[in-house]
Amino acid sequence: IMAFASPSYTPLGHSLPTVEVDVPADTIFRYKVLAKALLEGQVIPGFPSAGAHLLARPALLLHAPTNPRVAGIVGPLWQHRVGSRAQLLEKWAADSRFLLEGYLKWLPSSMHEDVRLSWPPKPTRGRR
Repeated sequence: IMAFASPSYTPLGHSLPTVEVDVPADTIFRYKVLAKALLEGQVIPGFPSAGAHLLARPALLLHAPTNPRVAGIVGPLWQHRVGSRAQLLEKWAADSRFLLEGYLKWLPSSMHEDVRLSWPPKPTRGRR
């Protein structure tokens, strides 16, 4: 997970050029960003499916740490230190139910059974 930082040299108040930095694995922000990207369809091609109607905007993941939806998906990522697409796919290979209950909190109950039957997501061809 990469982020952009705009550093400054404080004693003189100078702004330095924006740089791309790796978000450290020991900060929960890394896992929030991964969860947001996952729900926005930027991690696993074809997931969430085109018919998925999320009950909240993925941006909520960055701003509401006590929300049960946020905790349900960020908590397991943080607990198991799954902070990248490769780590997520590896975790799903070992535990096919990983993130299922947390993801269901983002979906209407009418979609739960279909999602349970097709879990974990399988990447579709086309992107990454």
